[in-house]
This record gives sequence, structure tokens and C-alpha cells, in this order.
Amino acid sequence: MKEKVLVTGSTGFVGKHLCKELIRRDYRVFSLVYEGEPYPGTEMIRGDITDRSSLKLPDFDVLFHCAGILESSHQKREVLYRVNTHGTENIVVCSKRVGVKKIIFMSTISAVGPQGTSEKPITEQYKPKPNDDYGLSKLKAERFLEGFHKKNPDIDIGILRPPVVYGYGMNSDSSAMKTFTNVKRGRMPLVDGGKHTFNFLYVENLIYGMVLLMEKIEGYRIFNINEGPYKQIDVVRSITNAVPGSKGTFTIPSSLLWLVTLYSETLSRITKRPPFLSWTKYRALTTDCWNMDHGLLKEEIGYEALYDLEEGVRRTANAYRWV
Repeated sequence: MKEKVLVTGSTGFVGKHLCKELIRRDYRVFSLVYEGEPYPGTEMIRGDITDRSSLKLPDFDVLFHCAGILESSHQKREVLYRVNTHGTENIVVCSKRVGVKKIIFMSTISAVGPQGTSEKPITEQYKPKPNDDYGLSKLKAERFLEGFHKKNPDIDIGILRPPVVYGYGMNSDSSAMKTFTNVKRGRMPLVDGGKHTFNFLYVENLIYGMVLLMEKIEGYRIFNINEGPYKQIDVVRSITNAVPGSKGTFTIPSSLLWLVTLYSETLSRITKRPPFLSWTKYRALTTDCWNMDHGLLKEEIGYEALYDLEEGVRRTANAYRWV
């Protein structure tokens, strides 16, 4: 008999794709829903991960914890910690009470921080140094899970650290969607010929890795998950080829981009609004700080991306009817 699975964040981008795949594989799927409607074919449970008393869970075998606040939402830091850190603690403790056997947690490469170079990509052995509250809130959740596993070694825990994830249903304010729209409108800045690392992970590849990890996880393990690696120019060309009428990029020297970023950050402090170009984004466009290695996931779990960049972008464009 297939295992019973609970998915948090089931109404979100990744959660919906995960529910669809789990149902296709004949798992019994419960979806924890705070707002909105459950994914068709799942059994809904109303609850709020920030309120432990609201979590009235049935017995199940596997927890996929996908619920969280993204960096691109520009929420206040207390909201990030309440949802990403304390929300994780709440759902895990409540899951233990009903007999969970495996936990798959959706973290982020931001939990490690921008430490990569062209010669030395980020691996799972890097000491985490997140540079924002989003990454730190996820790192604190990881460390809670590590301590939880030491006290509960019979519960297997797998943590995945993806980069930017794209595909049908991505958040309109996400870095992924902005990449597509900027290329379509000709507003994507191209620095140094677009030679720097530009991580882009197709959602179906992520889902495949998540399910594979669920099936093979033993103990407590952390894995990077990615494709590529790609360069910015590779991503721009793929979107330009897949979306008719795309205007591509404009070339800008790093010195001018630095001035634009300085203006953006200064304006942000004055207006109290998120910067349209942050220092984190500046580093991503001008260095290989997010260059990451996912060889460990391939070695231990057997992960291989199902779709390459061109196919993932093409499928996304078709789903949105941009063709």
C-alpha cells in the first residue's frame, strides 16, 4: 500500500506541482490549507503552521514541507521567521505526534549564502553564511531539523536547497517570472557578456528530485539541487528562442550597474519600499557567487534532471501560451 503524504504549501507554486505528481503515482495525499482551496484529488486539512493549536493532523507517513515566505515577497523580517522558522518547528512537532516517518523540507541555496566562484561552486560542505533574513530564516529551520533528528533518529529527514525555480504557476513577483518578463520586454541587463552563473531550475526537475529523495532518504541529509550550471546568456537565449517577440537584453557595464544599484538602495531607504535592484542582485549579475554544485544528490540519490534548459523554458512558454 502506498504511503500517506501530507503537503504543506499545497496551494502554492511548488506544492501544486508536487500534489499533481504524488496523485499520479497513486499516493494518498493530504493538503494542509491555510487559505484557498486544496489541489483537486487531495484531502484538505485546514490549518496554520504559525499556530500549533490549529494543526489537527491525521496519521500519515511522509511530510513534504513546502510552505514558506519567499524573499521576493519582501515581507518584514518577523514574518519570515514566524513562517519559515517557527512554522517549520510547529508542523514537524505535530507531525511527530501522529507518527510521521519521513520529512522532506524545502530550503534554499540562500541558506548557504552567495559564496560560490567560477572555480569553487557551493557544495553541501560550505559553512552557511546567509546574507539576508530569508536565507537565515531557512537556515534556522534546517538547524532545528538537525536537532530534532538527533532526538528522533527513527524519523528520516531530507533537506533540499534549490536556486531560482521556474515553470507554470510561478509567483508573479518571483525572480523567475521577472526573468521571463524582463527578457520579453528587453529589460534584462547583460553584464560581462552574460558569462556569469545564472541558476535556473525547472519545477518538474525539482519535483522529480523531491519524490526521489522521499523514496531513498535515510537518516538526516542535506542536498543542493539544480540543473546546469547555466550562464546568464544561456537563459536569455533560451527564453528569446521560446517566446516570440522577446526583445532580449541590453548591455550595461558593471560600473554603471553599480551606480544604478546604489541609487536603488538609497531610494529604498528613503521610501521604505523594496529596492528595484538590490546589492544581492547586483552580485548575482556581476559575479559567480551563486555557482553551485549538485553532484552529491546525483551520487547518493541518483538524481538527473529530466528536462534541460531549452525544454523547460519551452514547456513553460507553452503553458503560459506565450508562443
